[in-house]
Amino acid sequence: MLTTLSAANKAEDGVHPVMTTLLLKLLPFGGTIYDYLGLILDLFGVVVNTLFLYHGDEEGFSMSKQFVLEAVMLAIYGELMNPSQPVEYLIPASTIRELDEFLHSPEPFMLDPDEEKHVRSMISEMIQFFRDPFTSKKMEKSLIAPWSTVTFPTQENVSLTVVKAEDNELWGELFDPIETELLLASMRYKAPLLTDQEEWQDRILEYLLPVQFYDIDDFEFAVEQGISLEDVNKL
Repeated sequence: MLTTLSAANKAEDGVHPVMTTLLLKLLPFGGTIYDYLGLILDLFGVVVNTLFLYHGDEEGFSMSKQFVLEAVMLAIYGELMNPSQPVEYLIPASTIRELDEFLHSPEPFMLDPDEEKHVRSMISEMIQFFRDPFTSKKMEKSLIAPWSTVTFPTQENVSLTVVKAEDNELWGELFDPIETELLLASMRYKAPLLTDQEEWQDRILEYLLPVQFYDIDDFEFAVEQGISLEDVNKL
């Protein structure tokens, strides 16, 4: 899954001859060739990410549907990486740091031993990807200010956007830090949550929070049709 993702990102390291000529012309204005190389690669990365977030169709370009979720959800539910339409997953960086805990947790994810082995293998693969020097450096450079983001294009129809979310304890002890970051990200980007936690869904409804969510079982409906938060509020 993430092998393709890593290869796509590292493709940005290639420097076109035209870029080399431009770098040499910029040197008299100060800075080293490496400074300008870094700048051009950053700009190139923005262009690549934008092209992956917008996919052409018969009517022109259509924007990917956004969903907020925990990183581990991508390992547990394989269908999330094979949507029928373009999607962008907004992932709080703190949930990526949680992957190590999940990997070494004695609590099983699946009842079937083979499925359990597969999920833990996917978690391990995700950890390796985010620890890759290229990926980790890109995240370190991009995720500085609160709510800053960095996007990694992966296979067709899927892109991952890591978010430096901030837990401001808005709801006190009603929601834990991870839940709070997910809720705030959903509110900030006006993107629905994807979750398999029924108890959390019940609390969101109980406290009338202005966020939209889909149970993981409704993922296909959310992608292909969905319902706006405005329509939900009218129900």
